[in-house]
Amino acid sequence: MTRKRIIIALGALLVISIIGLLIYFGRKPSGIKQILPPLQPKSAAKPAVPSAKPKAISDKEVLKFWIAGEAEKVFYLSSDGQIAEAKEGADTYLTGNGLPNPVLALPSPDSEKVLVGFRLNDSYYPQFSLFNLTSASWRPFEIAIEAVAWSPSSDEIAILERSGENKNLVLTDLEGQIKRKILKNIGLEDMVMEWPEPEAILFYSKPSGFNEGELWTFNLERQTFEKLIASSEKTAGLTWKWSAAAGLGFMSTGNGELGLTDSKTRAIMTLSANTLADKCAADEDNLYCFVPQSIPTGIVLPDDYLQGKVYFRDNLFKINLETREGRIILASNEGFAADGRDPQVMNGRLYFINRYDDRVYLLDL
Repeated sequence: MTRKRIIIALGALLVISIIGLLIYFGRKPSGIKQILPPLQPKSAAKPAVPSAKPKAISDKEVLKFWIAGEAEKVFYLSSDGQIAEAKEGADTYLTGNGLPNPVLALPSPDSEKVLVGFRLNDSYYPQFSLFNLTSASWRPFEIAIEAVAWSPSSDEIAILERSGENKNLVLTDLEGQIKRKILKNIGLEDMVMEWPEPEAILFYSKPSGFNEGELWTFNLERQTFEKLIASSEKTAGLTWKWSAAAGLGFMSTGNGELGLTDSKTRAIMTLSANTLADKCAADEDNLYCFVPQSIPTGIVLPDDYLQGKVYFRDNLFKINLETREGRIILASNEGFAADGRDPQVMNGRLYFINRYDDRVYLLDL
């Protein structure tokens, strides 16, 4: 090799080394805020790990689904008010005529019962009935319910009862009969309830980007309220979703902040992902989140999303909870588009509702 070629070769190696050092030292430090890759990486159209295409497993449009037992039976409330079991082939319907105008379903933690809210005559507040999957029977609740939550043991129901102009916190049995009157004349307005621990019930503002959300906890033993999150500009659109299966809470706000919390809403991890709490799930080792590839400007979250005014094309991220490393395992593309909500994970499978057709889908992980 001539002297000239040697000099050229050494020069090329020096340039490559300098570039490598600049890339290495120019990286952002790893940490909580750098868990997810950019929302629109160049390779976003292709999953980082090949995965099977999700398949629809429900025959009908679904408002809510839940997974029962080790057999992984998937039950759902359809948009026409029927309770059904999703199966390979034709679904099995557990009810005859559907309830009119169903608006929500709250499965019990043991998955054996479900409270269904439905509206009659365009009433503002829904009425409720309890469906027992074992006996395939309904039990109407006569109590006037503004907010409701299952106990962790599935044998009691906490209800914010409307009584004239007052609101009272009561505990009922599974027949809808009041067992215990906890607190009278509660001054909280437009609240959602969660009951993640036996001794504490959480209240948080109904999610809206127009309101500064706040979150309270009520200790059943001490009969005391404590404000855990105060309202501020940063809490607009506050949503908190408890996952008993994962032992984690998912918290999001209208500005795209997503965090993981414990049952007392203490922060465990914050993610730089523009997504909503209702688009995430977790198992013991990993977090799974549907993250929009892009979010239109000028929309209000979560309002426009919950009201069906906007749809997203999501990428599904898998984030290791220990190493905090994330990757795309499913990308919306021309072959399949997902706007995932209410994902649930069990035994290496991820179930979710695709908002494009409101059916339940199954993805083998």
